[in-house]
Amino acid sequence: MPSAKAKSTHFWADEETHFMLYQLREVNISKYMDGRKTRNGKLFRIVAERLDKAGFKRTPEQIRVRWKHLKQAYYHAKKNHPAGSSNAVYSDVLEELLGHRSSSNGVEDGDNTKGSDGLQEVEDLGDTTEEEEEAESPARVSSPPQPSASSTSQLAVLSAEQRQTSPSGRTQHVANVEKFLQTMQQMQRTWLQQIQQSQEREERLVNSILENNAKMVSAMIEGIRGLQPPTPRTPCQVSEANSCAAGEHPAAAERTERTGEVEMNGCNIQQRVQDKERDVKLLQQEVEAVNRSADEAVEHSERSFSKLICLMEKRRFEVRQQIRSQQRAEVSQLKELQEKLEKEITELQKLPFTEDQDQLLQDFPSLSQLGKSADSSSINIRPVTYFKDVTAAVTDVRDKLEDVLSEKWTNTSRTKTETDVLMLQLEPKTRAEFLQYLQDVTLDQNTINSWLALSNGNKKVTFMSKYQCHSIHPDRFSECLQVLSEESLNGRCYWEVETQGDGVCVAVAYKDISRAGSSNDCGFGYNDKSWVFDCYNNGFYFWHNNVQAHVSGSVSSRVGVYLDHGAGVLSFYSISDTMTLLHRVQTTFTQPLHAGIRFHLCNCGSTAEFSKLKKTETI
Repeated sequence: MPSAKAKSTHFWADEETHFMLYQLREVNISKYMDGRKTRNGKLFRIVAERLDKAGFKRTPEQIRVRWKHLKQAYYHAKKNHPAGSSNAVYSDVLEELLGHRSSSNGVEDGDNTKGSDGLQEVEDLGDTTEEEEEAESPARVSSPPQPSASSTSQLAVLSAEQRQTSPSGRTQHVANVEKFLQTMQQMQRTWLQQIQQSQEREERLVNSILENNAKMVSAMIEGIRGLQPPTPRTPCQVSEANSCAAGEHPAAAERTERTGEVEMNGCNIQQRVQDKERDVKLLQQEVEAVNRSADEAVEHSERSFSKLICLMEKRRFEVRQQIRSQQRAEVSQLKELQEKLEKEITELQKLPFTEDQDQLLQDFPSLSQLGKSADSSSINIRPVTYFKDVTAAVTDVRDKLEDVLSEKWTNTSRTKTETDVLMLQLEPKTRAEFLQYLQDVTLDQNTINSWLALSNGNKKVTFMSKYQCHSIHPDRFSECLQVLSEESLNGRCYWEVETQGDGVCVAVAYKDISRAGSSNDCGFGYNDKSWVFDCYNNGFYFWHNNVQAHVSGSVSSRVGVYLDHGAGVLSFYSISDTMTLLHRVQTTFTQPLHAGIRFHLCNCGSTAEFSKLKKTETI
């Protein structure tokens, strides 16, 4: 479905108009038809909000004008076709909304005019001014999600208690920090070497495949050149051929048959050459993609390791400064105490020796103060454990980081790239080959929208004209007319969908796609979690992440879907007497996928059914 944003604000598509009329019917428009501007403005705001949720950006004023024009067209049609033969667009819904008013007598709502046939042209809605609507409608401000920064808490685990310092352990701590940085640099070089080696192996593999394919193509071309056209016949040979036709030379018929076989084989060889040349181009694109991806990975790793090393250098400098600062404080205290003790020792040594202590205290009154000072026994010599806590903390950080780096990056391999390249050669070509990967698909009752209904063992879904009372479930799509399958799809899968009616979309999506909100959040094809092949208004489109791609060609009522999850391949085929490729996607899938069906608005009665096939079935 083309995005509503891309349409002119003055043009109303049929699906928008139908949706607006359905919403006017649901809010019971008749009770608002009293000519009061406040009530009318409230009605149009309610409808505008519902249109916005469905993905149609319309203001209340635009809805008012559209409603006014539809009423005028309806009453004009009723006036010109009083016998009920009106062919006005949307006449069924308008008859339901306005029929009871056109048949009533007398003046209604204060703004009606009476035609020559007694029909009243109602103009009681749509008088709300734009200024009143802007004053009453709340502002819609959407806040973009803010990305969360990655945590680097492992590199800053040194707490204040772990940074207690003393003079003796600083040398060992600095050595530990330097050893840790050297280890980080060595791991960076090792990892970069592994990336380069992996890239070289991938290039050798792809080059080998290219060389083999080139040899095969050359051999086929030489074989074609060896098939020389028949030599022009001389008149004698023409005469001989005529006699052969008369039955004189039976070997001529055999030569003619062999010539036809040679021509047929030449056509087949040319087709195979074209197929191989196409595969060579795909492989060349794969080589370019591998090289580009490797360059991006190397550049990103360089930046990441540079930031990590800068952070470690900064932390190393801070720790060193803290150790030195604490060292100076501790040494200063110790020297101050040492000088005080030495001074007391000097004063004590100057005292004369006498046994008369009273006379000694009278002659030297300061001696009593010396007696009060702390003696050597009050000084506690602590064990030599300075900076042990800091050293232990740094060692712990180093060990943890080494474990993380070793666990995440030592097992770097090229398995996925090899698989992607080889699968290009193994992709199915015929329907019989596709059916070898046949996947049985059943729709999930808990995800279906309330306007849809399942049948045939939950393999068929129908867009109903009446609201269906499904149970409340968190997985149910509340706004978009769509449903997901129960089975998750991994590896290689193939299934077919039989469609009837217009506006049916065949899709695949991740399980965690939103179930409520606007079309951009939960609608298949309008976000990065879903891929859709869309059949709408006799046109065919492919949608992903709200980007549309037109698909050319004719599409039958049966669509085949091929998924190679590991190789990132998604293909859609038209199934009739032949199997025709419609669109092919090469991407990377990060989660298991689920098959899905979506319907456009105003296509009630359309159906989609997952076909029950056998692996041996033919077209």
